[in-house]
Amino acid sequence: MLNSIEKRRFFVSEQYIQASKNLIDGMLANGNPLAIISNDEISSRELVEGLKDSSQSIILPALFCLYQGVELLLKGFVNIKSEKKNGHEAEKLLKQFLTLYEEEKELVALF
Repeated sequence: MLNSIEKRRFFVSEQYIQASKNLIDGMLANGNPLAIISNDEISSRELVEGLKDSSQSIILPALFCLYQGVELLLKGFVNIKSEKKNGHEAEKLLKQFLTLYEEEKELVALF
């Protein structure tokens, strides 16, 4: 049975991953504008507004959300089977996860 911290970790993980997906979906839905072309002068506000859905503005926050989501997901799985404290290093978490769940072939295949 999951304790409240583990449940919260999985819940927040899902939120981060969904936020990443939403950011990428929004960028793609709006055509990923990379430039604004105009015969008139463009204010900085118009530039920021016009490029808010570009990959230049969205990719780093989207990757951050994805990384955070995967990190929390790995921590959640590791903490179910291990009392050992774990940090924020995804590579170490992944190694712990793969060791603890090596018999769970379908689960391991996700990572």
